[in-house]
This record gives sequence, structure tokens and C-alpha cells, in this order.
Amino acid sequence: MHRQREWDEVATVSAPALPGSEAHLVVLASGRTLVEDGSLSLDPSVLIAGLRTPPPFRAWAVHRSDGLWGIAARRIEVVELDADPGGDDVELVWDGVERALRVGGEPASEGGAELDEIARGRYDTYVVNAQRLEGSLWEVSVTPL
Repeated sequence: MHRQREWDEVATVSAPALPGSEAHLVVLASGRTLVEDGSLSLDPSVLIAGLRTPPPFRAWAVHRSDGLWGIAARRIEVVELDADPGGDDVELVWDGVERALRVGGEPASEGGAELDEIARGRYDTYVVNAQRLEGSLWEVSVTPL
């Protein structure tokens, strides 16, 4: 059985002046970088400058030795939602009969209409997972059910 790739690109970058041990980043289509987690205290652009993966993407960088960093990137889908569904993570399931919505891990009866619209254009039944990146920007994955 074929295993799905976890990363679209893996690279080694020389950044001896960059302090820290690791960082989780999101690079938006605009080129702006969000540092989500890690000990990175300077501009991470030197880490992502050599990557060929077009944004938006999620990246994980780990400081190896001698100023070298390993960085892995995976493309993601980012959408801007007009209506805030609340919480920082949303799961929406449509099985063709029932609709189930969870916001912040809790059942919700309202919201998620924009996520429904995105998924309906792709599959008859689906699961949508959305994670807030910043403000109205969300990382979204849609899979068939």
C-alpha cells in the first residue's frame, strides 16, 4: 500500500546567525510568515528563502548543527471566512443525511455555512477540518466521507 507523503519538500538551509532550536511556520500566499510555535526569535525568511514549494504552506524547521537547519514544507489550503464560526478549530461532517458541527471540540448547532459551501463544491459527503491561523484566515482540509 502506498503511504501518503507527509511533506512536499525537505531541505537543509545554512543560517548560522539564526538563534533557536525549532519553529513551526505558516507561509501565506502573500508571502507573510506566521511563526506559530518555537524558539525562533528573528525573521524566519532566511529559512524559507530556498524552498521551491509555492505558498501557502506549513513548515517545520529544526536547528541541526554548525548553523544548519532542516526544514520541511507541506502545501495547505487557506481561506478567509467572512463569518467567524467561533473557536480556533472547526470540524464539519455531512454524511448525506445529517450535518454535525463541532467548534472548539464542542457540538454546535449553528455556523460553518462557508465551510459547507467550500466542501459541497467538491464532494457529495465530506469532512471539513478548519484551524484558525490568524483573524479570519483559516487552514482548511476537505476530505470525502
